[in-house]
Amino acid sequence: MLYTEEQLKKYSIYQLRFLARHVGVRSPTTKKREELIEKVLAIQNGEEQPYYAPNNKGRPAKGCFMPLENSESAIVYGVEGDMDGDVVFKKRIAEYDAGNVARVSGFVLESNYQYFLISFDNPMTVERVAFLSKDFADLNGIREGDKLVCEAKYDTDLEMLVVQKVIMMNNREFDGKERPLFEEIAPVFTKGKIDFESEYPVVNEIKGIAPLCYGDRGLIVGNKRSRLYSVVLPVVASVCSAAKVVLLALNETPERIDEIKKLSEDNFQLFYSAFSDGPSRQFYVLKMAINYVKRLAESGENVILFITDLADVYQGNLDTEAIYSIKSFFAMARNFAESGSCSVVGGCSPEFFAEHSDFDNFMDFLWVEEHDQLSKEKTVRHDK
Repeated sequence: MLYTEEQLKKYSIYQLRFLARHVGVRSPTTKKREELIEKVLAIQNGEEQPYYAPNNKGRPAKGCFMPLENSESAIVYGVEGDMDGDVVFKKRIAEYDAGNVARVSGFVLESNYQYFLISFDNPMTVERVAFLSKDFADLNGIREGDKLVCEAKYDTDLEMLVVQKVIMMNNREFDGKERPLFEEIAPVFTKGKIDFESEYPVVNEIKGIAPLCYGDRGLIVGNKRSRLYSVVLPVVASVCSAAKVVLLALNETPERIDEIKKLSEDNFQLFYSAFSDGPSRQFYVLKMAINYVKRLAESGENVILFITDLADVYQGNLDTEAIYSIKSFFAMARNFAESGSCSVVGGCSPEFFAEHSDFDNFMDFLWVEEHDQLSKEKTVRHDK
């Protein structure tokens, strides 16, 4: 888009600085209005070369509201940053007509007693799409991990979008009904069988020998040489029951992530991180996946959470504290007296499985791929 001098004169100093930084004006905060306008016009007309800082150090930039050419619509830019809050780049997150609200979507993140709507589009950064006040979240029963579609308006004081109304919550039309807390719902033993539709060997054995039920805690032990994710992924893709499927894939390669993302469209909700991500990012994605599963179960949904590799979830830490964490993780699996359930199925390598000999004590379902080091039955079903 080419700007005219008359249009630029209508912008505030903050909008001019943002635009100047965007087109490549060096140190825009040190220049006056007239100089900023002159530099922007010179760069867009090809009279000067744009300047771009070699790194992203310095004070993080805020969001900005930029009017478009006809002045009847606008673009809202949001801040993207890593887990430590450093800004990586600016990204357009919403566009709407003047006087109307923007429609935004994302997952709810709680940070320092504040709520934000974030996006998982970029695996390397955390984009804060919009802000939710704590009062608004409490009034509407919104919790961390909820997946929302909202209407939002740009707030000039906060310099970002602020949620005004919730349209959909967790893929359902928002009704504002009060939900119980996941930890306070009474669990029961009653189960229904989960249906699968595939000719993959693991799936056939699950269907024929050891049926997987709602509320089960399951474990799939696959030979590391055959890539564990390739054993778990067909099971995930073959679920044909009326249940919400969530896949947690941590510490994966870009090639695997791309393959899983192509498969996940409309089939399951994917939470993932790359092997190049730091520990804070790995834990962050794990936390968001767990919270999202709990929010779905609180709403009465049957949810199945699959994990590609438990060793990646716990960074290979095999001490007593890690074992306790694994038990707590699988303790989420349960059926509820009223409606809804949460099933947890994890994948692990034979080496990881051998280190945790007490898996049999709390697993309802166990499938072990043929392995010389393990003297286990190939498929085991523990009936309660």
